[in-house]
Amino acid sequence: MIFNKYITFFILIVLPYQTILATNQTPLEQEAVELYNKGLKLANEEIYNESIITLNKAIEKAPNFLRAYYVKSRVLARLGKYEEAIIACDSALRYKKKLSKVLAQKALCLYILKQYNQSLETAQLAVQCGDNSAFAYEMRANAYGALGNYELALKDYDKTFELVTNPNSPNNDETYLNRFFPLYNLGRYQEALETCDKALEITTTPNKLPQIYSKKSAALNKIGRHNEALKNANKSLEISSNDPLGISEKKIAKSKLNK
Repeated sequence: MIFNKYITFFILIVLPYQTILATNQTPLEQEAVELYNKGLKLANEEIYNESIITLNKAIEKAPNFLRAYYVKSRVLARLGKYEEAIIACDSALRYKKKLSKVLAQKALCLYILKQYNQSLETAQLAVQCGDNSAFAYEMRANAYGALGNYELALKDYDKTFELVTNPNSPNNDETYLNRFFPLYNLGRYQEALETCDKALEITTTPNKLPQIYSKKSAALNKIGRHNEALKNANKSLEISSNDPLGISEKKIAKSKLNK
C-alpha cells in the first residue's frame, strides 16, 4: 500500500536546517536557502523534476543542508524512485544520525520496497529518537504488521492516533485502513469492521473507497453478515471492477447465501 499522506507535501516541514540558518551565513549558505525555498515551492506545485534539480543545487552549495535532503527524498518517493529516496535520506543521516522524520521517511521507502525487516529496524531508530513523531510510530506499525507482529502493530497505531492533532482528519483515513489487517488476522472482526467504517466516515478520497468497501465485505463475511458483505463487495467492484479483495469476498458471500 502507498502512504500518500507521508509522500505529499506541506509548506511547513519541521526539520532542523543544521547550521544553514546560523546568523553568520556565508553567501553560499544564503544562496542555498533561497534555492531550497524555490525547490520546496516547486514540490508543492508538483513540478517534481525541476524541484529535484533545484534542491541538488542547494545541496551543492551547502552539503549539510538536512531539509534539502529530506524534501528531495519525499520528491523522489512521490516519483516512485524509492531507492534514490533512501540514498537522499542516508545523505542527511551522515550529518546527523538521529533525525526521526528522515528515518521514518527511509522506513516508508523500505516498506514500499517490501524490505520489511530493514523498514522495522529503521522505524525503531526513528521512534528511539524520542520526538514522539506520529509518522515514526505509524511506519513501525506498518512494518510490524507486515512481519506478522499484529499486537505490536495495533499498539503503535493507537500511539499514532494519540500523537496526531486530529484523529478525525481526512488525512488519517489510511491509518484507520492500515489497522484493518492486524485486527482481521487476530480474529477481531467487529473491530476490523469499525476501523473501515471510521475510514469511510472521514475519507475525502474517492479512490480509497474500493478498498474500504472490500475490507468491510471481508469483515462482514467473517461475522456471518453475508448480505451486507455482498452489498459492500458490489460497491467496491462498481468503482474498481478489478479489486481482488472485492472479487474474492463477493464469491464468498454468494457462496454462503446460496447454501
